[in-house]
Amino acid sequence: MAENKEKKSKKTEMQEITVEDNVEKTDYSVEQLLEMAQKTADEYKHAAQRVQAEFENYKKRNLKAVEEAKEDGETNVLFSVIQTLDTIDVALEMIGDSDDNVKEGVNLIKKQLLSTLEKYKVKEIVCIGEEFDPNYHNAVMQEECENKNKILDVLQKGYTRNGKVIRYSMVKVGV
Repeated sequence: MAENKEKKSKKTEMQEITVEDNVEKTDYSVEQLLEMAQKTADEYKHAAQRVQAEFENYKKRNLKAVEEAKEDGETNVLFSVIQTLDTIDVALEMIGDSDDNVKEGVNLIKKQLLSTLEKYKVKEIVCIGEEFDPNYHNAVMQEECENKNKILDVLQKGYTRNGKVIRYSMVKVGV
């Protein structure tokens, strides 16, 4: 063990001598040494700035990814609310005019769900009489008529959120 300490101490002494010899052997002026030190400092400064910029970019990318994940999660929940609205519409059709109190209660629930969708910027895709657009509509039926490429009937409502389609409208189109 003592031998290892001696070897390490000899290596350190040799390194010190080498560094001192290099300084003594070079005929650099103080200005040249100062200029070399300044260049080295500038390189370190630029490297630190690059690392800092990369870290800022990482934070921005990470923040964007978190926001997208949050929006995707909200959209999935809102899609479930939309499906519930479909069920409520079917229930309202089944109730018909048989019980006004029940119908009124179901309509209140529907109104509350629509309010929730509106709060999260979900909008119904307007269809009837509009030109068929495959970006918003899914044509599942066709009917020959004079209104070519116009939407004649909506079989299932479609919805968008922030300009993105959550669910396409299922429509009947005139051909």
